[in-house]
Amino acid sequence: MSRRSGLLLAAAAWLALILGTSTAVWAVIDAAGHRVTASASLPATGRVLPAAASPSADPQRPGRRSGGAKPTVRPGRPARHSAVPLPASATPSAGARPGTTAPVPPVPAPPRRSPHASPSSPAPPPPAPASEQRTWQGSSGNVVAACSGASISLRGALANTGWRVQVENRGPQTVQVHFERSDDSAEVQLVGTCSQGAPGFTTSARDG
Repeated sequence: MSRRSGLLLAAAAWLALILGTSTAVWAVIDAAGHRVTASASLPATGRVLPAAASPSADPQRPGRRSGGAKPTVRPGRPARHSAVPLPASATPSAGARPGTTAPVPPVPAPPRRSPHASPSSPAPPPPAPASEQRTWQGSSGNVVAACSGASISLRGALANTGWRVQVENRGPQTVQVHFERSDDSAEVQLVGTCSQGAPGFTTSARDG
């Protein structure tokens, strides 16, 4: 029974201690609240409080900046700049020395053309060989042939009265003309070829 009474007394003492501490804390808070309210109700005196100094750049640390402040450069040391990548054309090659420029190969000059030469105009054709014409005359009729180089061509064949004419070959290797009398009593065979660029004739006749 005495033990139970001791426990109850200890619990009561603990509660009394907590209640006293809480009362003291609330009293301190209430006093502070009254002070804040009193200071807020005071009229403005016109004093301008100095603005809190913004965290400016530390002169001992040039790399730090705050807001829009410019970086401070320490005397005797160059300012630090952020690395800017170079374009591919400005990057030096592995074999080039710094401060030197790689040699540019020379561009070959275009070939010169003669002002009188015209590549589009075709070459003139070779001149045609001179043509020479000759006439054979006989009792049976006339034959006209012409030679151009080694080629012969028939220009005309005419039979006399009482004869008939028949052209067997007009060239270009030979000209052959056959004459025959109307009563078949005679005939003449003429052959023409080119000799040294001029027509030449040979004949063979048959009578009766």
